[in-house]
Amino acid sequence: MEITLFKEITTESVLRQIEESAPSPGLYVDMNNKEERKYVKDSAAMINGLLKKLERARIDISKAHKQSVEAEAKVIRERLEAANEPYTALIDAHTLERKQILDAKKAKEAAIELAKQIESDHEIALLFNDKWDSEKEQREAERVAAQKAHDEQVAAEAIKREASKIAHREAQEKADREARERDVEHKRQINRSIVNALVAEAMISEQQAKNVLVSIYENLVPNVTIHY
Repeated sequence: MEITLFKEITTESVLRQIEESAPSPGLYVDMNNKEERKYVKDSAAMINGLLKKLERARIDISKAHKQSVEAEAKVIRERLEAANEPYTALIDAHTLERKQILDAKKAKEAAIELAKQIESDHEIALLFNDKWDSEKEQREAERVAAQKAHDEQVAAEAIKREASKIAHREAQEKADREARERDVEHKRQINRSIVNALVAEAMISEQQAKNVLVSIYENLVPNVTIHY
């Protein structure tokens, strides 16, 4: 078996040497002999020392691998979310545009229905008017003109109100989106400066510096925080 993770503790050749040096079962060793007793104790102490180092390394390596997995997953997640922002923005813009068109259409239809209802009500009233006389054409012209002006005013006001709501909502969404983008860029620059400083000052690799940064960000390093 090729030893890789624990190569700082031991190697395959060292293990073979220890195994070959160990007394065979049933081999007589005179423990009353000072030199033989010392050899046995020293060998056992050396092996026990390696076992303790192995257990400590096993715990440390397992923890380091877990942190690496979490750190790498976090970096990938952040990059995917950042990459998805333009698509989300396009979808939101399209949805807003469709809503604007639909709202304007509804406002226009409502204005037309209101005009029809007013016209219908007026015509019913005229049917019961006992003073239907020669001024009919003039009154009708005046009514139509007034109705048209009223309909146009109602429709214009409805469209104006809806346009104002849409403009306000768009401005707010744009401000929120820009604020998020500024915050992401601000944090990215700070993170980059921290990684560069760790690489330069601590003389570690960029990946190790990123792992340290993630550990600090996830509050795994006591009494150390990042101020964004």
